[in-house]
Amino acid sequence: MEEIVISGPETYASVIQQQSRLLKGRSSSQGKKIELVQRGGQLELLETSAESSSTGSILRHRLAVDLFLKQQKSWPAAKQKPLSQAMGRKTRSVIDATAGWGEDALRFCAQGYQVTCLERQPLFALLLEDAMRVLAESSWVEKHTVSVPRVIRGDAVELLGADELVADCVYLDPMFPPKRKSSALTNKRLALLHRMIGEDADADTLVQVSAEHYPRTVVKRPNYAEPLWRKPNEQFGGKLIRYDVYFQTGGRN
Repeated sequence: MEEIVISGPETYASVIQQQSRLLKGRSSSQGKKIELVQRGGQLELLETSAESSSTGSILRHRLAVDLFLKQQKSWPAAKQKPLSQAMGRKTRSVIDATAGWGEDALRFCAQGYQVTCLERQPLFALLLEDAMRVLAESSWVEKHTVSVPRVIRGDAVELLGADELVADCVYLDPMFPPKRKSSALTNKRLALLHRMIGEDADADTLVQVSAEHYPRTVVKRPNYAEPLWRKPNEQFGGKLIRYDVYFQTGGRN
């Protein structure tokens, strides 16, 4: 087992050091090298392994803002069930408390929600901040006067419990538990995220804190897994994914 090593420009040395400290003791069967670079005007991660370095194979990871913009045909974008049902008709502002790569945040932004992203992993928070900078500079944002998601670095449990952020709904998409039968990880960016941050050990605490402080909490779960907390007030879903909804005590949205 070899350690995961992160490198990058001196400009981002403090962020790389912070992330490296969080990775201390975490290893990979092949050994991973992660390099932070800027390409095409946006920050991204280059991933290589001891096995792939000899063949020149490199995986590139970033939030594809350019592809997202090309896909926007109308404003606001249509809201798709069952997620829109789980979010609630009255919801206008959303906190994505497990922002990760930011794909859900972009989806919410395109649908007209006011979005706040929370991310405690320094390196991923940096990538999100840079991606939202690129989005803010786009003609699409200017044309439609879009509210670009803001990014806050920090622990979501602490931030949500502090009662300093305002939102109609909190959205949570923690790491899915492994299936009883192993399956290949087809999403390479998700696989990298999992290797770097591990399991969301405090996901159940996060749900409870959110439900105590916000009108509506939506938790994305695989259908094979139990709810993270008590029995949800509502559930919406399909064959593979469901959304568990919790209402704040004393209120309902």
